[in-house]
Order: sequence, then C-alpha cells, then structure tokens
Amino acid sequence: MRRGTEIDSELNRVVKAYGRWIRSPSTMSRIQADGRLPSAVEFASESAVVQHRPTRKILKYLEAIGLMPVDAQVRVVDTDARCRTAADIVCARVERISSLVIVEVKCGFDGYVSLSSGRMQFELRKVPDSPRNQHHLQVAVTRELYMRTYTGDVDAIVLWANESTVRHERVERWAAVHASDVLDRIKKKAPPLEVPKQRKTRVGKIAKTRRV
Repeated sequence: MRRGTEIDSELNRVVKAYGRWIRSPSTMSRIQADGRLPSAVEFASESAVVQHRPTRKILKYLEAIGLMPVDAQVRVVDTDARCRTAADIVCARVERISSLVIVEVKCGFDGYVSLSSGRMQFELRKVPDSPRNQHHLQVAVTRELYMRTYTGDVDAIVLWANESTVRHERVERWAAVHASDVLDRIKKKAPPLEVPKQRKTRVGKIAKTRRV
C-alpha cells in the first residue's frame, strides 16, 4: 500500500513538472530547433526526478501506446451527485492531441486482480466483485465526473503496474453504462458539496506548443 502511494505521488510530481518543463523558454527553443515535442520519458531521464522503477516503466508504457501525460490529479466533481474525486493522469493521444484519455493507475495486485469475493450489488449484481472490476467501475465513475465537470468526451483506461510488468485495459462497457447509476446512489446518501473552482487541463497550451 505504501509503495503504491509513493508511486502515485511520484507520478503526480513528474507529470506536473513535465507540463511546466514543456512550457519553459529553453524547451520551447528546443522544440523549435528539433521540430518535435520531447516526451515525458526524456524529461524524466534528463531531470533525474524518478526514483521508483515502476514510475519510469509507466511513463515508457504510456509513450509506447501513444499517450502523452498532460496533467495529474485533476479534480472532477458533480455537486448535484454530491461526489468528487481526481483523475490520476490525463493524457492526450499523440496522433490527435485534442483526444483525451483518463488513466487510473493501480500498483500491485499481482496474482489476485481477477479474484472475486462474491457479486456486486444492485444493477451490478451479476458482476463479480473482483479488484479488476472495481477498478473498471472506479475509472468509469471518474470518467463520468470528468465529462460533467469539463466539456467534451473522454476515453478511459485502467493501468496496472508492478516491478516487472505494465498492462492496461480500456474501461469496459458495463462499467461505463452504469457509472451514472453509481452516482445516483451516492447522491441519495452523501451530504451536499461545495463547488470547487474549476480549471482547465493543460491540453490547450500543449496543443499550441505542438503546432510550433
């Protein structure tokens, strides 16, 4: 648990620092000279800010599947549903930078991610209550909240990482379909929320940078 928390914190720091680095004058000059946008992996290697091996493996994996991290721990909220959380990482697709993907990062779970302790409840009573399915439902709810907080559609994946491997799955349809049902049930039990100040992700600025 502690190890996973440390990796989450490190990813948060690295992705946010990468966003600042991309917009720095020295990096802008490099982009103009090279005609390309340096990756988060390059940034991590040059700045030596990564201490945990899984963090570096996650960054390399995201690059390999065509995703560029643009922000981390992005707040999402629906005051009507009385629910708030944060997206672990928000990425842009390299081939289409306006297309966003929420990445829910899970560390560990080796050998038991698909083990079920029974069934979920209510509308999901036919779904095995395994860590894998819980993670799919979690990212589906985060995705739904993101779309309610900001404008436009967004995709989502769950990414599992450990010391030796990294893999991902796109949010499953059953989870995406029932995300609103979950929020409706939270609304019935949770107290009202205060509205946080919304902010835009850094995709717009990075998109402009990429067109240099």
